[in-house]
Amino acid sequence: MAEETANAARVVPRAMVGAYCTMGVLSFVTLCVYCACFVDYSVLDAGQPWLLVFVNSTGSAKGAIALASIMIICIFMSDLNFFAATSRQIFAFARDDGFPAPRWIARVDPRSGTPQNALIVVSAFVVLISLIGLGSSVAFQAIISLGTLALAFTYELSTVCLIWRRLWGAPLPPYPWSLGKFGLPINICGSIYGLYLMFFSVIPSGYPVTAMNFNWAPVMFIAVMLFATVHYFVYARKVYKGPVVDCVPHYT
Repeated sequence: MAEETANAARVVPRAMVGAYCTMGVLSFVTLCVYCACFVDYSVLDAGQPWLLVFVNSTGSAKGAIALASIMIICIFMSDLNFFAATSRQIFAFARDDGFPAPRWIARVDPRSGTPQNALIVVSAFVVLISLIGLGSSVAFQAIISLGTLALAFTYELSTVCLIWRRLWGAPLPPYPWSLGKFGLPINICGSIYGLYLMFFSVIPSGYPVTAMNFNWAPVMFIAVMLFATVHYFVYARKVYKGPVVDCVPHYT
């Protein structure tokens, strides 16, 4: 999405740091208030315990609905964020001929200037994945865990490469915005947190471990990585030419 931002090398990092710092403080305050209001542990046996906490705290069903509505609106806005970010990732990958049907997916709508076909692909996958939950909750949870594991792995891979570059590699290229001397410690902390996140995304949800509560995310992750590796050496390396340096879309 930085390609659609003016002066992205300076604006995007500032926006990311500002958003994380602001939301980190607000989330911590919200968590403290919620924990202070969480006094009745019997709500854990309910289907929606967080909603009962709102009811017990406000003493009013209308108050609980109002608080729940705020959460639903925030979740809805976050979903729009995810849609926008994921569609741009698919668009960029297709633009580099790294995705099936790249010409169609990477086509940019001339009126809106957005990759609408990439949005259609993301929407279709969301619907299909949601339908899996109707047939098997185990499969649905495995896919959700796979998403967390794969996302953490991409962050971990890029962060470890950056740490290696800072310590033993060639100097980083010139950049208009930097964390300065805090860059390396933050990268190391981020890498440790990534390993923590990857570990807890693959452990089973219950004990004793059975076929019903086993976390199939690591099995699926290894299978996807093997498929991607074979696909690259058999076909993709012959057509993938690398990212577009000038960031101009191939197809319009």
